[in-house]
Amino acid sequence: MIPTLSMFLLCGILYPACLASAIVIFRHLAASSSSVLSFINILITCLSAFIMSFLSATTAVPLLASYVILMILCIIIYKYLLADISINL
Repeated sequence: MIPTLSMFLLCGILYPACLASAIVIFRHLAASSSSVLSFINILITCLSAFIMSFLSATTAVPLLASYVILMILCIIIYKYLLADISINL
């Protein structure tokens, strides 16, 4: 339960900031970019929930491991793909 609560807390804090910084790139299309980013967020949530439905429910270790893998993947994507975009804005 603690891994899930921590992920919801961190995502709730980070999502508005990431959405605002992503919309800055497309200022003239704010409504369209907001809807596309929200759709991408819902799609990623659905895919991760689908994958996590196959995990064992007896312990929290598989869920914790999947959250750690997702966080590391997000950090790598941000560091190597998106850091240059945010610096140039």
